[in-house]
Amino acid sequence: MGIGSIDGRVVDSDTGPAGFPPVTRMLLHADGSTTRMLEALLGETLSLTLLDQRVSAASGLSDRVRELLACTSEEQVVSRRSELRVDGTAVSRNEVTVTCRDPQLTAILTDARIPIGHGLLASRRFLGRTVVSTGWDIWDGDEATACAYKEYVLTDETTAIAHIREQFNPALVPSGAAR
Repeated sequence: MGIGSIDGRVVDSDTGPAGFPPVTRMLLHADGSTTRMLEALLGETLSLTLLDQRVSAASGLSDRVRELLACTSEEQVVSRRSELRVDGTAVSRNEVTVTCRDPQLTAILTDARIPIGHGLLASRRFLGRTVVSTGWDIWDGDEATACAYKEYVLTDETTAIAHIREQFNPALVPSGAAR
């Protein structure tokens, strides 16, 4: 079990089952750009497909996400669903919640055309990542299949900026789960 700190609070991270293949464990435990790691794994540049994005009050978030982001119920957040793709195939499915505290970071993290990892690199903004959980989930496709997922919080210094939960396509990122 790993432990991190966000806004001075201790966060336990369930680092997931040991049954993942080594390449997947590296992806799940890394505290750097997942986009860039997926590109290195696949040898391809990923593109962003935005599925949904909306602004709302943080009161609509789960208590857990609101706590991880240290949001008050009245604060504005951007919630988005997206996919990172290569050649039209989804590599990851992402749920991102961004606090609207820093207009420049909000613009980077909610850009409808550029993956977050590319946007942060281009703007020379380097955010910390605290992994809060990893494990197996279900990848819905032609047939539901076990996939790996990673959940983490992006921080600027010690301030929580965004919560991200990513599922990885088991055809491209091995889950190690029996099919």
